[in-house]
Amino acid sequence: MVRTRSGVEVRIPEQHNDEDEIEIEDDNAAEDDEMEMVDEDEITDQEKMVYETLMRRSGRSSTRGTKRTRTHLNFEIDDLYKKKNMSDVDEIVDHLRSNFHEYRRQKLQPFTQCVKQRLSRIVSKSESVDSFTGSDDNADDASELSPDKKRLKSSDQSARSRNYSSGVTDSDGEKEDKDNATLMQLRDGKRNSEKKDVEEKGEKRIYGPRLSDLGGMDEVVTKLKRKVVLPMIRPELDEWLGESPVSGILLHGPPGCGKTTLAHAIANEAGVPFYCTDAKELDSGVSGEERIRELFSKAYRTAPSIVFIDEIDTVASKRENLNRETDRRIVTQLLLCMEEQSHRRVPEHDDVSSKDYACRPGHVVVIGATNRPDALDPALRRTGRFDLEIVLGVPDETARVKILSKLTNKLKVKCDLDLVKLARCTPGFVGADLVGLVKEALNLAKGRIICQRESELSIEPLNEEYTEVWSKNPWSPEEMEKLYITMGDFEEAAKMVQSSTKRKGFSNIPSVKWEDVGGLDSLRKNFERSIIRPIKCPEYYEKLGRRSGKGFLLHGPPGCGKTLIAKAVAGEAGANYIYIKGAELLSKYVGESEVAVRELFTRARTCSPCIIFFDEVDALTTKRGTDGGEGGGVMARVVNQLLLELDGAEERPGVYVIGATNRRDVIDPALLRSGRLDTQIYVPPPSADERGLILKALAKKIPIDATVDLVAFGKHESCKKLTGADLAALMNEAVDLALDHKDQDSRNSDGTPLIIEAKHLERALKYIRVALGKKYGNDKGNSYKYLIGELNKLLGYFSSIGEYIPLLCWVDCLRGLRGKVEKVADEVDAFLESVLGDHRLGELDNDDANKDFVSILLEIQKQNTDTGFSIDRDCIKAIILDMFFAGTETSSTTLDWTIAALIKNPGVMTKLQNEIREVGRGKLKILEGDLAKMPYLKAVIKESMRLYFTVPLLMPREARQDVKVTGYDIRSGTQVLVNAWAIARDPSLWHNPEEFRPERFLNNPIDYKGHHYEYLPFGAGRRVCPGIKFAMAVNELAVANVVHRFDFELPHGENMEDLDMTSVTGMTVRRKSPLLVIATPHV
Repeated sequence: MVRTRSGVEVRIPEQHNDEDEIEIEDDNAAEDDEMEMVDEDEITDQEKMVYETLMRRSGRSSTRGTKRTRTHLNFEIDDLYKKKNMSDVDEIVDHLRSNFHEYRRQKLQPFTQCVKQRLSRIVSKSESVDSFTGSDDNADDASELSPDKKRLKSSDQSARSRNYSSGVTDSDGEKEDKDNATLMQLRDGKRNSEKKDVEEKGEKRIYGPRLSDLGGMDEVVTKLKRKVVLPMIRPELDEWLGESPVSGILLHGPPGCGKTTLAHAIANEAGVPFYCTDAKELDSGVSGEERIRELFSKAYRTAPSIVFIDEIDTVASKRENLNRETDRRIVTQLLLCMEEQSHRRVPEHDDVSSKDYACRPGHVVVIGATNRPDALDPALRRTGRFDLEIVLGVPDETARVKILSKLTNKLKVKCDLDLVKLARCTPGFVGADLVGLVKEALNLAKGRIICQRESELSIEPLNEEYTEVWSKNPWSPEEMEKLYITMGDFEEAAKMVQSSTKRKGFSNIPSVKWEDVGGLDSLRKNFERSIIRPIKCPEYYEKLGRRSGKGFLLHGPPGCGKTLIAKAVAGEAGANYIYIKGAELLSKYVGESEVAVRELFTRARTCSPCIIFFDEVDALTTKRGTDGGEGGGVMARVVNQLLLELDGAEERPGVYVIGATNRRDVIDPALLRSGRLDTQIYVPPPSADERGLILKALAKKIPIDATVDLVAFGKHESCKKLTGADLAALMNEAVDLALDHKDQDSRNSDGTPLIIEAKHLERALKYIRVALGKKYGNDKGNSYKYLIGELNKLLGYFSSIGEYIPLLCWVDCLRGLRGKVEKVADEVDAFLESVLGDHRLGELDNDDANKDFVSILLEIQKQNTDTGFSIDRDCIKAIILDMFFAGTETSSTTLDWTIAALIKNPGVMTKLQNEIREVGRGKLKILEGDLAKMPYLKAVIKESMRLYFTVPLLMPREARQDVKVTGYDIRSGTQVLVNAWAIARDPSLWHNPEEFRPERFLNNPIDYKGHHYEYLPFGAGRRVCPGIKFAMAVNELAVANVVHRFDFELPHGENMEDLDMTSVTGMTVRRKSPLLVIATPHV
């Protein structure tokens, strides 16, 4: 019993007697006699005539009597059309239903449709007559059988066995030989028909790429030729050696890396039938199982052959993750069809007369393609199914050169095409991206050629009968020889085509070279030996067995060039590059952060050589156990996952990790041990010579006056404490000053180019000078930052019993509070003493132009200038503490609350951005003079300071005399705290006080100077903050420039409503959770 494609089962008995009949039964006959469509390829004219002849010679009647089938219907229609010249469908239907009661049982509409289809095939069919014609009387039933090549052979063998057993004559034997020859021809024709059917259904081989046409995957091609192509072309070698051929190949890698192209190339190279299908076509319940069986049945019939299933993870995901039983059955059916026994090649001498031929084994190679190999059911990835896995990663620079060479070898390109340069400017491009690049370059070249042609014709028409339309003026052969695709076309196309890997988390390889860093020669040699050389010359290290370190930590003061060094390493190595900013991988959902870390390293391993750069790595790797609560648990899990990835338990060849931090002391020690981030490199502030080199590197693209000696300027005493970031800010400020100067002199401009002069650099130096005359970085600066944090926490305690009951001050000693306060106070005082000591020792020059705020205060103290108040050493230290604590802590906290509120209220953010970007259109930054044009910005700052008070209890007051307030008697000397936070949220004073609505301050006379009781962000009276205007200018400028330059969004998976606005206690009220956002530069 064999099932045909149309669902008809054909039973062929082994031995035929005269009374035997060949039955053709329909599966659905018992349920429904409704007529089904018949595939014309099931019965051919040649088969009809051959079978008719065999029936006549065997003395058997081919008449079916009253039992009619779909096959008989075809014969009746043929007879009516050819002999009775009936060509009208309705006429033929009436005739058949009138003369045959079987057809009267059929429904009229389906029966008419079936007749119409058969008649249309007959009309379009050629009426050529074969040399092997039979009797017209028997022609109707001649092709009742729809045999394939194996069933004809079975019938032939059965007929011969009967003739031999009954003693056939020689003449009968000669006739039998002729019949056998005819059957052989028929088998060949049938096989060709099957292949034609395969091709018509879209399963034909794509005559295109060969393995030799693929670039950048030489090792893969060599492996496939030896393990897959050769056994299919020359199977005798594996048979002789006793080796089983490859059953399946799993190709996995990022999208566009060439998996599908490689599968087609394998089939074209082997020259075997190729059955290409998309997994989505097989994923459809019960019919999906049937389609899988049918697909493999076709492949076995034409073995050796190749079955290619693209996006196989769609149809073969892990069964435990599937919800529907039908989906699990589909996976099981695929596993059964891919069994090792089903793939073994059948020897030529095996019997081919098996009844279950459709399920016979054959040498079929299954190729699956996916970019999610971990999603596949594990049973698929064992030996006997997908026993060969090939990883196709992102091509490196050398591979991109080879791919571009293959893509451009048939193009008309100019001889100056530099493939190496082109490959270098296409980092992260996979094969599909490079194909798109070439197509885009072709389009640009055609557009350029057409524009050039139109320009030529518009200037110099050829003659009167020609028009200026380029399409009507063809190029001559001599002109065609001068048309090329230029290097400029490719470079322009590279800017327009975005790489797939960039959309998947990869970054563009930085165009930074060591020359752009300036100085740091020792670091350059270290990285050259540890990263750049192993990536560029890996064969030397493999041959010598040298294993280079793969984990590096750059630490040092802020602004010394750690990030720039990492970019220079990636740019020099030319490897794939992934840039991770701080806590970018953190997610609020449990387990998502660890998954992000795993996927990061998986991408890097797939696309090696690759450099992963963690900027501000301390935000991701803080010490475990130092922070309690849920947040600490998340950080601990992330650190644990990083330890696993860096530990080397799973090899990561070609993957290098670089971290940068200025807080090495907070990183978990386990990350710094050998085998992880074991190579720790200190990046110091630049020396005098290095400052000059940095300035020269920064000035490469800036027009500098020839009289300016940047090396000498870098050695100047004024630049002594400047870092690399400070020097970059210096150069940017000098450019801005030069532009301002040019704008002022625009009326008298004589067209001279913009040039940076020495005066611009000197003025810029004054603008970037820090308040203390130097930067306190490294351990000293970090320690003071820690002290400020501790001081903020301690000032938030109001439960000191000794403050209220002096006799019980010993209780504070037992609690340890007094000791902590005294320790922090001593450390703060020691730092402030060091600041004064630096100035006393004359570390800064005495030039008036270079004096900072502290120097001026010390000079006033020294000169004993009459200022109306005393300035002693403690007073100066108090002023410095106010500058740090009040001037930085409160401003930074206000900025944090404001940005968080804007992100949580996107409508307000959009309105503010529109105002700021309208005022700042065409400007790189917002200046103080622009703030007066931004009323909504001022309203936003006011509303933020109302709803999120930075110092909620203001500064403590003391009653100077007895006073009564709202019925309460306040004694003289009583310490008074004003709860400004509660006042700003009082419903009797504010409408919907919990709502962030800046519009309440538009056209509202309430200000922040303490004149209105309901709004006291800076206090009021004699203790009002003296730096109100300075603080507001700082806050407004900071918010305006941040909002102007960036667009913000929360990390993946987080919603605006889930943004945590909870506060923590302290002298200043901060947000409990750090604000983690993705800032995208606004173009």
